[in-house]
Amino acid sequence: MIFQLIGRFIGRLRRSERGGVLIEAAFTIPIAIVLLLAGFEIARLTLLHQKLDRAATAMADLVSQSDDITTTQLTDMFNAVQHIMEPFDITASGIVVVSSIGTEGANPTTVYWQRTGSGAISVTSQIGTEGNDATLPTGLTVRTGEGLIVAEVFYNYAPILFWDIVGANQLYHRAFFKPRYGKIDQIN
Repeated sequence: MIFQLIGRFIGRLRRSERGGVLIEAAFTIPIAIVLLLAGFEIARLTLLHQKLDRAATAMADLVSQSDDITTTQLTDMFNAVQHIMEPFDITASGIVVVSSIGTEGANPTTVYWQRTGSGAISVTSQIGTEGNDATLPTGLTVRTGEGLIVAEVFYNYAPILFWDIVGANQLYHRAFFKPRYGKIDQIN
């Protein structure tokens, strides 16, 4: 039924001797196509941001639920992030960095341990490196004797369309969770 209607409409356009409709269509159709493709790219980027935020939150939450954590458990959690990120391939275009930070006595906030997984790109944590002082956002403090789990997700975004306009860039999301059973200052 719809194909018959489209066929009749196209037939009327071909038989029309006025030409005004064809000129209008010649101007409007390319604009409509560009808007449609731009909408596709914006929707894809929005979905990617949601996935990155969900991956960071899930990773920090999972680690913070443990009273002690093992390397095997961390590996399983990194594998779970790959499923959260589908249909985006984090193993080829991203990485997850998990850090445990805390404060002891009068010492500054320190990165107790840090692990990476779920990807292969090379990044530097914005929180700091293992064994060194932690760099926290303004207003975020960790009280003496307490800890904090930080999950950072990096992703090298490359648009499918409009490459010259948008270009590639690295997306970054992070999540902070307080461990439920006290600080997690080592991996077993």
